[in-house]
Order: sequence, then C-alpha cells, then structure tokens
Amino acid sequence: MKKLFIPVLLLSTLFMFISFKQLEYFWFLYTLTLIIGIILAVLNGQIMNILPFSRCLFIGLALGLIGYIGFKVFYTFLPQISIVAFNNVQQLLETYSPTYFWQYFLLIVIIVVGEELLWRGYIQQIFKNYFPTTVAVILSSIHFSLALLLCGYYIGALAAFLSSIVFGGIYEKIKSMSLLIIAHLVLVILLFILLPLY
Repeated sequence: MKKLFIPVLLLSTLFMFISFKQLEYFWFLYTLTLIIGIILAVLNGQIMNILPFSRCLFIGLALGLIGYIGFKVFYTFLPQISIVAFNNVQQLLETYSPTYFWQYFLLIVIIVVGEELLWRGYIQQIFKNYFPTTVAVILSSIHFSLALLLCGYYIGALAAFLSSIVFGGIYEKIKSMSLLIIAHLVLVILLFILLPLY
C-alpha cells in the first residue's frame, strides 16, 4: 500500500480537480475517486473502531450538530466580513449542492463514507509512517482541501481544511471511524437536506 501512496495523492488530486472543473462529470468522477479510496482504506487495514456503537452514535450526533451550527454561524456573518468571500461560498454551494435523488444517494451512501475512509483511514495513516501524528493530520487536511483551492473556491478550501483538521484530530484521539462517519452524515444531512444554508 505504501508503494501506491504517491500515485494515490497525485491521481486523487487530479481527479478531484477535473471533477470540480467539469461539472457534468462531477458526481460520477468524484464518486469513483472515493470508491477507489474506500477500497484502498479497507485494504490498508488501519481503520480504527474501538468505541461501542452506542457511544459513536451519541458523540457523532453531537459533533455533527455542533459542526452544522459552526457552519451556519460562519455563513451568517460572512457577508459582513467580506461580500467577495460570501459570493465565493454561494457559487460553490449553488454549483455543487445535490439536486436530484441519485445525487443525494451518492452523497450519503458513498461520498461521506469515502471521504472519511480515504483521508482519515488511508492518507492520514500512511502519512503517520513518515511524520508525527499532528503533521500527518495537517498534511492530509491540506490534500483534502487542495482541489477546491486550485479551482478558486478559497473559502470552501479553508472550510474543508479546518473541518479535516478537526475530524482528523478526533479520529486520532478517539480512534473510531464509525463516529466520524456518523458525525459527517449528520452534518451533510443538516447542510443539504433538512436545514440548507441558502
């Protein structure tokens, strides 16, 4: 798996960049990238799950709700800080938010799980072989946000970087992939289905 690491870093960045640049292929190419990420993470065999499911559910629900509140507060006050930055976020949300049932399905069933497994379960764990844990979390978070930054969505990239730092740190502290997936699912369901930002 270590031999694949550099190609995975480069190809996943390339595929994500193309996904965001070519909107008609976004849902297909991004989903495919994450399916490959799921396979790599499972084969890598470093997925940690030491908490009982009941605790994962409780903590995950709380973290997802806290994350949503954080995004909502930031989104509410962003126009007062910078209208240019707010427009950057609006463009990202309007362009890539799911609109069809199959897109919601891919988001909930594959994309959420794939993002956690690829970046926390695979990339972050491989980085830990070469760097201290804190550095590995930061490097994995940079990689997670890189495609958005390259596509000009700098506020989205910042949000992706910071949320990845939080999720990566929680994963290393609590060592539960199930908890991360539950928290991510709650966040996504609130952001895109129950209480959309816009």
